[in-house]
Amino acid sequence: MESKDLPWVLIVDDDEKNLHATKRVLEDLEIGIDFALSGEDALKAIIKKEYFLILMDVQMPGMDGFETVSLIRNNKNHRALPIIFLTAISKEDRYVQAGYDEGAVDYLCCPVNPHILVSKVKIFLEMQLNKRELKTQLDMVLALTKELYDANDKLKGLDEMKNYFVRTVAHELRTPLSAIYGAVENLLEGYLGEISERQTKTIEIIRKSTQRLVRLIEDLLDLSKIESGNFEIEMSQIDIRDSIRNAAQSMSSVFTENNKKLDFTLPETPVLVDGNGDKITQILLNLFGNASRFAKEKVSVYLGGTEDAVCIVVEDDGCGIPENRIDSLFKPFSKIPEYASRSQTGLGLSITRGLVEAHGGRIWVENRSADETSGARFVVELPRSGKKNFTVACDEKNDKIERQVVKKEQIIGPGPTVPGLNEGDVVSILERFR
Repeated sequence: MESKDLPWVLIVDDDEKNLHATKRVLEDLEIGIDFALSGEDALKAIIKKEYFLILMDVQMPGMDGFETVSLIRNNKNHRALPIIFLTAISKEDRYVQAGYDEGAVDYLCCPVNPHILVSKVKIFLEMQLNKRELKTQLDMVLALTKELYDANDKLKGLDEMKNYFVRTVAHELRTPLSAIYGAVENLLEGYLGEISERQTKTIEIIRKSTQRLVRLIEDLLDLSKIESGNFEIEMSQIDIRDSIRNAAQSMSSVFTENNKKLDFTLPETPVLVDGNGDKITQILLNLFGNASRFAKEKVSVYLGGTEDAVCIVVEDDGCGIPENRIDSLFKPFSKIPEYASRSQTGLGLSITRGLVEAHGGRIWVENRSADETSGARFVVELPRSGKKNFTVACDEKNDKIERQVVKKEQIIGPGPTVPGLNEGDVVSILERFR
């Protein structure tokens, strides 16, 4: 170790023989050693150099050791500097106590046992080396932290640019696509003259493709707003039953075309939440549409909840979701390759999650059985009207929320009587809210 990097000890004594004798005792240690012949010299030395330990004589002409230590301790930069008194004066307790009162960490009477002195110096030397190592690690952590902050700022800037680009492109595309869609509708309605059956089929393909593009653009705009934190919705008190009816009505043709059923049971009394009816309907449309793609025969929808929350449960009787895919299911552009169609964007569930969280709620998904053969279950939990949101009360693994126990009689409406829903399913749902 170079001398400039050595830990340094300062020996203070007015007798040069004592200085050199103490140095010989410590010469095998990998340390630097400085001398000070008086208290005044010691005060000057600690200003110029950092020491990990001072060995201080008590009896010195002019400023004695006690007074020197007192002045050292008055400097906030040296209050923690370890000082050991080495003295030949009386071993009486009053002198020892005076040394400790001035701030010394130890008080050794001469003649000092060399092994004891070396052992004590080694302790403080190890402390100094550990302190240096910690400082080095702290500096590295601070440097890495700064790099991370800089990288994060850069990523934020790139993300903002990306969102701006998406919004701009989406807006620019939406207008001409709307015009194309309107023109196609006019063609199909015969406003521009009769068209043949062959032409109708071709134009219908254009209409569906345009519809898909318009839907993609709307999804991109919603996702951009959600990710940028600029997604604001107008809230009012709504009856969740109306949203379920509206979504079911909109999806009826999809289920009919695919020869599948959408079963749901609603209570007779209102189920009120504070939210945006259109956005909650959009949440349900996404979940119903997703469930319809995976269902074999039907999708079941029912309500549950607690005193503070309403839970909308959407189940399908499909093949379930691979466990290794569940954690990433709500991420943008996430798909299950084995089941996803080319027309799917992978944005629906990500947007759904953003809409749910914008309402102060939470959404999660799980398989209805451990072997992934009985379909999937999506649960949307929203605060009841007038209740505080609870988005902070979740663990991050699967966005699952720790809930108070929901007893069976707290299920809203005759949920267990929904066609195809058995007692085991209900118990499983209730257990989920524990």
